[in-house]
Amino acid sequence: MHRIFVFLLIISSLPIFSNAQTTHKEAKALINKAAEKLQNGRHYLIDFEYIFENQKVNPPVQQSEKGQIVLKGNNYKLTFMGMEQIFDGKNLYNILLDDKEIQVMQPEENDIVSPSAILNQYREGHTYYLGGKKKINNITHEVVVIKPRATADVDYIEVTINPKNHQIHSLMQRSRDGATTTFKILKIAENAAGVDISFQKDRYKGYKIIQ
Repeated sequence: MHRIFVFLLIISSLPIFSNAQTTHKEAKALINKAAEKLQNGRHYLIDFEYIFENQKVNPPVQQSEKGQIVLKGNNYKLTFMGMEQIFDGKNLYNILLDDKEIQVMQPEENDIVSPSAILNQYREGHTYYLGGKKKINNITHEVVVIKPRATADVDYIEVTINPKNHQIHSLMQRSRDGATTTFKILKIAENAAGVDISFQKDRYKGYKIIQ
């Protein structure tokens, strides 16, 4: 925020500053509720689309891939781009289906790619504000804009949330080089029957395991 050195300007800006504080609180509350919804202990089966775009390079880049994630809290099983990734709360298993190889590691926080884990990274240490409304399938969604306070790479993040049930529709990250990465939820099923997140070695017979 720019410093205001004239007393009258300070006085006139106080209502605007108060409104900005309110917007910050409302935006952060939406992020917190969306993260808590995904960490409520229920199983979720999510079909999603991953979109990467960079219109500032020549030629412009645009690619999209669809995938699926089974989620319970921060634990998840991801199927995406010819691989599976399982996080059981302790170990991260990268399963390369074509190579028949399994890489086992104890991950850092940034290695976890579940929607709830991603949102948790943005719950503290950032600036938040409401970025307007979007109508999606006749439902009005809120757009929360998150500005990291200290980063060399990320310019801002937009999270589109249904305020009635706190379900995420999409999460878009814009880098300072102009590239955008979007995670869009296409379909979500709550309490999906028959889901299993645990890593079971006997499902991957003949795979090479690297630890």
